[in-house]
Amino acid sequence: MPGLRGYVCPPGVPTAGRRNEVEWCVGRVVEGTFVGCPHPCVSPPLLGKMHAIEQRNHHKGCYISASMLMGTGCPRQVVYERTHDLYDYPTRRFWPMRGTLMHALIEDAPASVVEGGWMQELRLSYWLEYDEPAPIFDANGVVQGFDPTQKLRVELGGTTDAYNPVRLRLDDFKSMGDEKAEGMALAGHAKDAHEAQANVYRLLVARTKIDDAMLPRLREVGFDPTGHEYLPAPETLTIQGVSMMHLVQTGQEQEIKVKIPGPRGGLRTERRRCRVEAVRVWPLAETEAWVRPRVYQWYRWLVLGELPPVVPEAEKWLCASCPFNADVAAGGICHPVQERLRAALTDDLIVE
Repeated sequence: MPGLRGYVCPPGVPTAGRRNEVEWCVGRVVEGTFVGCPHPCVSPPLLGKMHAIEQRNHHKGCYISASMLMGTGCPRQVVYERTHDLYDYPTRRFWPMRGTLMHALIEDAPASVVEGGWMQELRLSYWLEYDEPAPIFDANGVVQGFDPTQKLRVELGGTTDAYNPVRLRLDDFKSMGDEKAEGMALAGHAKDAHEAQANVYRLLVARTKIDDAMLPRLREVGFDPTGHEYLPAPETLTIQGVSMMHLVQTGQEQEIKVKIPGPRGGLRTERRRCRVEAVRVWPLAETEAWVRPRVYQWYRWLVLGELPPVVPEAEKWLCASCPFNADVAAGGICHPVQERLRAALTDDLIVE
């Protein structure tokens, strides 16, 4: 299974741009002699931990998750990560690790959280049906054809951070830098993508059947599943922003320290009270209409093998540190600058 094999040396080190196996980056002692990178860009134990966390990541293969529908990253990069061995910059692997560590701290909550009705890390799944033939796979999972007697069914998955079936509330935690937390508070609302993702989780909850394996957890949090075929849909959606210095939550008024320009230059700290709007709860039919074309597009990319386009010029910053960008990393297989130029030339020819 493709996945993180090692790291790319970052700018500023003698071997910048070189791809290395994780064993070289972490190093090992052979007969009393250290064998490995002589100038580690990040502490080797931290590199090893980031690699170990990545190996446990279940976002592999053709799995389509709620977070993938938000359109906030490069879909081609996601497809390449699922289908090719990955050598990435350590700083880029730290971002998902930071979120994983934050969630791990919350998951280790005391028993009182369960007594309050909260279920954490609830795996959800919803199969969407489309009016076209289902693919036929060979033993290796490669599409060989299509079965006109079977309709296409595509699975959408997700894992909730905190769901309370008694209070009908779903909380979604977002790890973020201090500046982004301050920006959320000052703007007075969560990002559109965060609102959309919370509503997709709500849809997944409402479409998840209560099975025998779930009954003990539901009863443990004080929810009586009698008469319920599906989990009850949350009526309140909350985004909880978590940074090193700030806790910012939707639907609340809170005080936050922000940095503003001082009267004589530089920055000074000021306390401000900010009201962050509650997350709008979409009707389930509206959410499903939003979800369906996005899930279908990911099916074409991940299952049928269609290659997503490169990101547009306005989002080219995503390419700057991409480990698959041949212009910045050794062994890269993507040429975004050339592709955008070719696309622009083609558009000019069509216009003429």
